[in-house]
Order: sequence, then C-alpha cells, then structure tokens
Amino acid sequence: MANRHGRGSAPLLVLLILLAPVGASAGQKFCSSTTASAFDACENAARDDLNTALGICTNVSDQDARSQCVADAKDARHEAEQSCKDQRAARRDVCHTLGEARYEPSFDPADFDADFEHLTHPNPLFPIAIGNQWVYAGGGEIDTVEIQNATKLISGVTCIVAHDVVKTDGDLTEDTNDWFAQAKSGDVFYCGEEAKQYESFDG
Repeated sequence: MANRHGRGSAPLLVLLILLAPVGASAGQKFCSSTTASAFDACENAARDDLNTALGICTNVSDQDARSQCVADAKDARHEAEQSCKDQRAARRDVCHTLGEARYEPSFDPADFDADFEHLTHPNPLFPIAIGNQWVYAGGGEIDTVEIQNATKLISGVTCIVAHDVVKTDGDLTEDTNDWFAQAKSGDVFYCGEEAKQYESFDG
C-alpha cells in the first residue's frame, strides 16, 4: 500500500478487484470525470500543505534553517504532486479496463458477511481473514498490515479492522485502522480509515 499521504493506492487496488460498472450512456464519461475531480482535489491538497509549511518556515529565525525549511516544503509538494499524477494514471487505467459507467455499488447489509471466521466467498486477491499479515519494505520504511479480530459497524455493515503500522528508519510514523467489508459475492469494499501520524525529533 502506498501512503495515502503517499500511500493512496489501496482504494484503487480494491476498485480493480471488485468494481462493477452499472451502465453508462454513449459519450458519458463518468469515470473520467471522477478521475479529473479527484486529481484536482489532490493537487489542491498539495498546494494547501505547501502554504501551511511555508507559513511555518516564515517563523524560523535562523536564515539557513529557514532556507532548508522552504526547500523541504517544496520537495514535499513535488512528491505530493507526483503521487497525484500516479493516482490519476491508475484511475485512468481503471476507467479503461472497466468502462465509463457511474460507480454505484450496493451497500445493503444483507449482502455482506458479518462472520469473518467463516466467509461465504473469500477473495483470493484481497484476503481479509483474521490473522493475515503483510510486510512491505523499501526506502527506509517498513509497513506492516495485520487483519485483526476486531470489527466496526458502518451503515449497518460489519467491517473488519486492518491495523496498518508504518515505521521509517525505526521510528513510528503512522498508525492506522483501515476498515474493509466482505460481500458474500467475494467483493471487498474499502470503507474508510482512522489514521494517526507521528513525527520524531532528536532528544
């Protein structure tokens, strides 16, 4: 999974696994329009983050430290904008593969499993059995995801909790609970998250 603050590919992965078009009239490009809106929102967020960071840098009295702060802020924006472009490319691939129909999946509790120890049709591409664990490593970052024996009720649907912990150079930088619902058909739905980010300082 990539950072939603750099790891934003998880929802797209789920879309690729289970997205089902529901009919679009000729010439109506709902998927592409959604992709364009999401890209605009992503770029606006990157711009907002830059302005916030520059405001913080303004209050750094040491000139060298202030210059470094500004450089770091601009680098962060560049990385965020690249992530926006990567997400747009992935969404365009989804549109090309699945078509331009609106994405309006049913979210009826009767269509979902509530017992994650006895799933009706486990998804082999996105297995969310209790105890499953994945570890991703690279660039000094280790991301550990574990499916926990815990659930959250969302709109009447029982969702399993995936605990996602990111450490960078040994320091905890993100601790997130992601929520996934398992449809009896085998589809997996990403239903949101509760994320906490941490920053460590020398001393």
